[in-house]
Amino acid sequence: MKKFKLPQNHAPQELTTLLFAAWVQLLAEQRLALPQHGSGRTAQGQETYSFGDAADKNFVLELALNGEWQLHSSHGLAAQDVQAIVSDALEKVVAGDFGDGVVYQTTMQAKAFAINLVSASQFARLLGDQVAINGLRRLSDSILLKFQPKPPDNPAAPPLLVPERQILPLPYSPRDRLQAISRKEPRQEWRKPSAPSVLLHSAEWSRYR
Repeated sequence: MKKFKLPQNHAPQELTTLLFAAWVQLLAEQRLALPQHGSGRTAQGQETYSFGDAADKNFVLELALNGEWQLHSSHGLAAQDVQAIVSDALEKVVAGDFGDGVVYQTTMQAKAFAINLVSASQFARLLGDQVAINGLRRLSDSILLKFQPKPPDNPAAPPLLVPERQILPLPYSPRDRLQAISRKEPRQEWRKPSAPSVLLHSAEWSRYR
């Protein structure tokens, strides 16, 4: 395999390196069944990216200080298979392809106000500064935050302090909109996906623009 350099684009070189290594990792796992991977550094300062089991089939790419990549070693694999993976990973990097979107779900917790030695001195100010946030709020052009307050122990009594609440991020999924448009479905008939339930369709998203 000839030495090569990653393309210069608008992204920082570190990000381009990570993107290339991620594509090599994915393609190596899909095509050669090499799920293991790792990285390191030689005594001379070159970075190494290994793919596969060190005791079985594997290959290692080396990144020199001048930005040149080369195949450091390969065991139990056909040279053309490794070359094809590297070439296809390079094409993905040149195209700026970050792969399919990944949605992570998490739930955050906003605890209720607790009276202690620290908060007692600011109690009067905090009472006036409280803001109860319920429902959906925009965080960015692709994420909403859903605030769900904890039900009060006594619903008849007016709350003195803002109750504890859960905060659920809701990412906007443009793929759902494209699929709906391709099926020519009217907005009012769009349905929420069954799982994960954190995705919002365009009909819902447009309410909070």
